[in-house]
Amino acid sequence: MNKTLGAKPFVGFNWQNGMLVEVSIVFDAYPANSTFPQISAAAKIAIAARFKQTPKQILIGFRVEGANVITEHAVSPLFINLITTTP
Repeated sequence: MNKTLGAKPFVGFNWQNGMLVEVSIVFDAYPANSTFPQISAAAKIAIAARFKQTPKQILIGFRVEGANVITEHAVSPLFINLITTTP
């Protein structure tokens, strides 16, 4: 995703009984010039290439600075349950 989006995220994952249950992708900031669909697509491609399985869910998050940022929903870090797949 570093090449595709220009940002290298932290990636965490959970396995349960040999099944990929969840992959968490957290960026230091929102990738510049990227839309949610682009980020989502890049995440799916990277996960498929690395894990060879589709997880039950993918969490995509972005670090949000503290008091200097005015947002409608001030949450730090902001996690968005962007993609949920069913087996």
